[in-house]
Amino acid sequence: MAELPDDQGLLARALSTLGRARASGVLRVRAPGGRRAEIRVASGRLASIECAESGTQVVGDLLVSEGAVAATQCIDDAGRLPNEPIGAFLVRKGRVTGGALTHAMRVQTRARLALIIAWPSADLEFAAADSRAPSSDDLPTMQDSLMHAIRCTNSHGSASGVLRELGHEPVRLSEFGRELTSGASLRPEEVAVVAMLSRGVSGSDLIATFGANRRALAFAVALRRMRAIEPSASTARYSLLLRKHRELRRSSDATKLLDVEKNATPDEARRALRRLARDLHPDRFGGRNDVAARAVSAEVFQALVLAESHVSREHGARASRRAR
Repeated sequence: MAELPDDQGLLARALSTLGRARASGVLRVRAPGGRRAEIRVASGRLASIECAESGTQVVGDLLVSEGAVAATQCIDDAGRLPNEPIGAFLVRKGRVTGGALTHAMRVQTRARLALIIAWPSADLEFAAADSRAPSSDDLPTMQDSLMHAIRCTNSHGSASGVLRELGHEPVRLSEFGRELTSGASLRPEEVAVVAMLSRGVSGSDLIATFGANRRALAFAVALRRMRAIEPSASTARYSLLLRKHRELRRSSDATKLLDVEKNATPDEARRALRRLARDLHPDRFGGRNDVAARAVSAEVFQALVLAESHVSREHGARASRRAR
């Protein structure tokens, strides 16, 4: 499975958290290249986004494109108050209805979220405000807002893209993935993808099931890029076993096997052994198809026990030399 930057999907996770908390306020986003955005949240729902990034239309343009107002009426701003938003001005003048303005603003907000959700290396700062935000129940839920943005992350529903992002080993929905998709309005193929990921499925299996449905495959890739998909527990266990077996073959360094520092104490070595034993004990590989893995696990586990003993002896020897 492809490696992702640590900050991939950070904004999506932050917004999901604000949605769960039914928070109100402004989330300020700063990214390299001078990119900035202010996301207003009302009772856990996405209210509006101010963003200087090119690529999204202003409300006036959206109203014109929707046929809600003539371009000439948008240009004529006689009587517009200082700092008055163009939409509010047009409604006050009776040129557009409140419903048309609300629709245009939602279209704009969704487009802007789709644009900024994948900004890399973003810094986030949230300023809370009065939680009694008016008309917040009329706004789409945070899950639905995020789901729309994730669908628009320009992921391609190709077999090669799925294998590159998800790999051949089983993957599943992460905790964030379960939180994100629970209660969201999903398309039929997305419901099927989520059901398979909830059980654990490989990229190859997704291709076999949805090979002709590029939208389903693109959805799976987009979830992965938002860190809504992670390796299954069994996959992570096998990967750890293979890594420790390679280390055992290449080096007899006890501290490296235990993933501890060179001058580790006996307590640190024991804790490391217990941590590794949870995943690498032979009993964790007891299935009928795990005979080879069980044999490797026995070899690795014995080496870990010896390594823990070696680290403890070395620590005692160092202490003895210092006492002389």
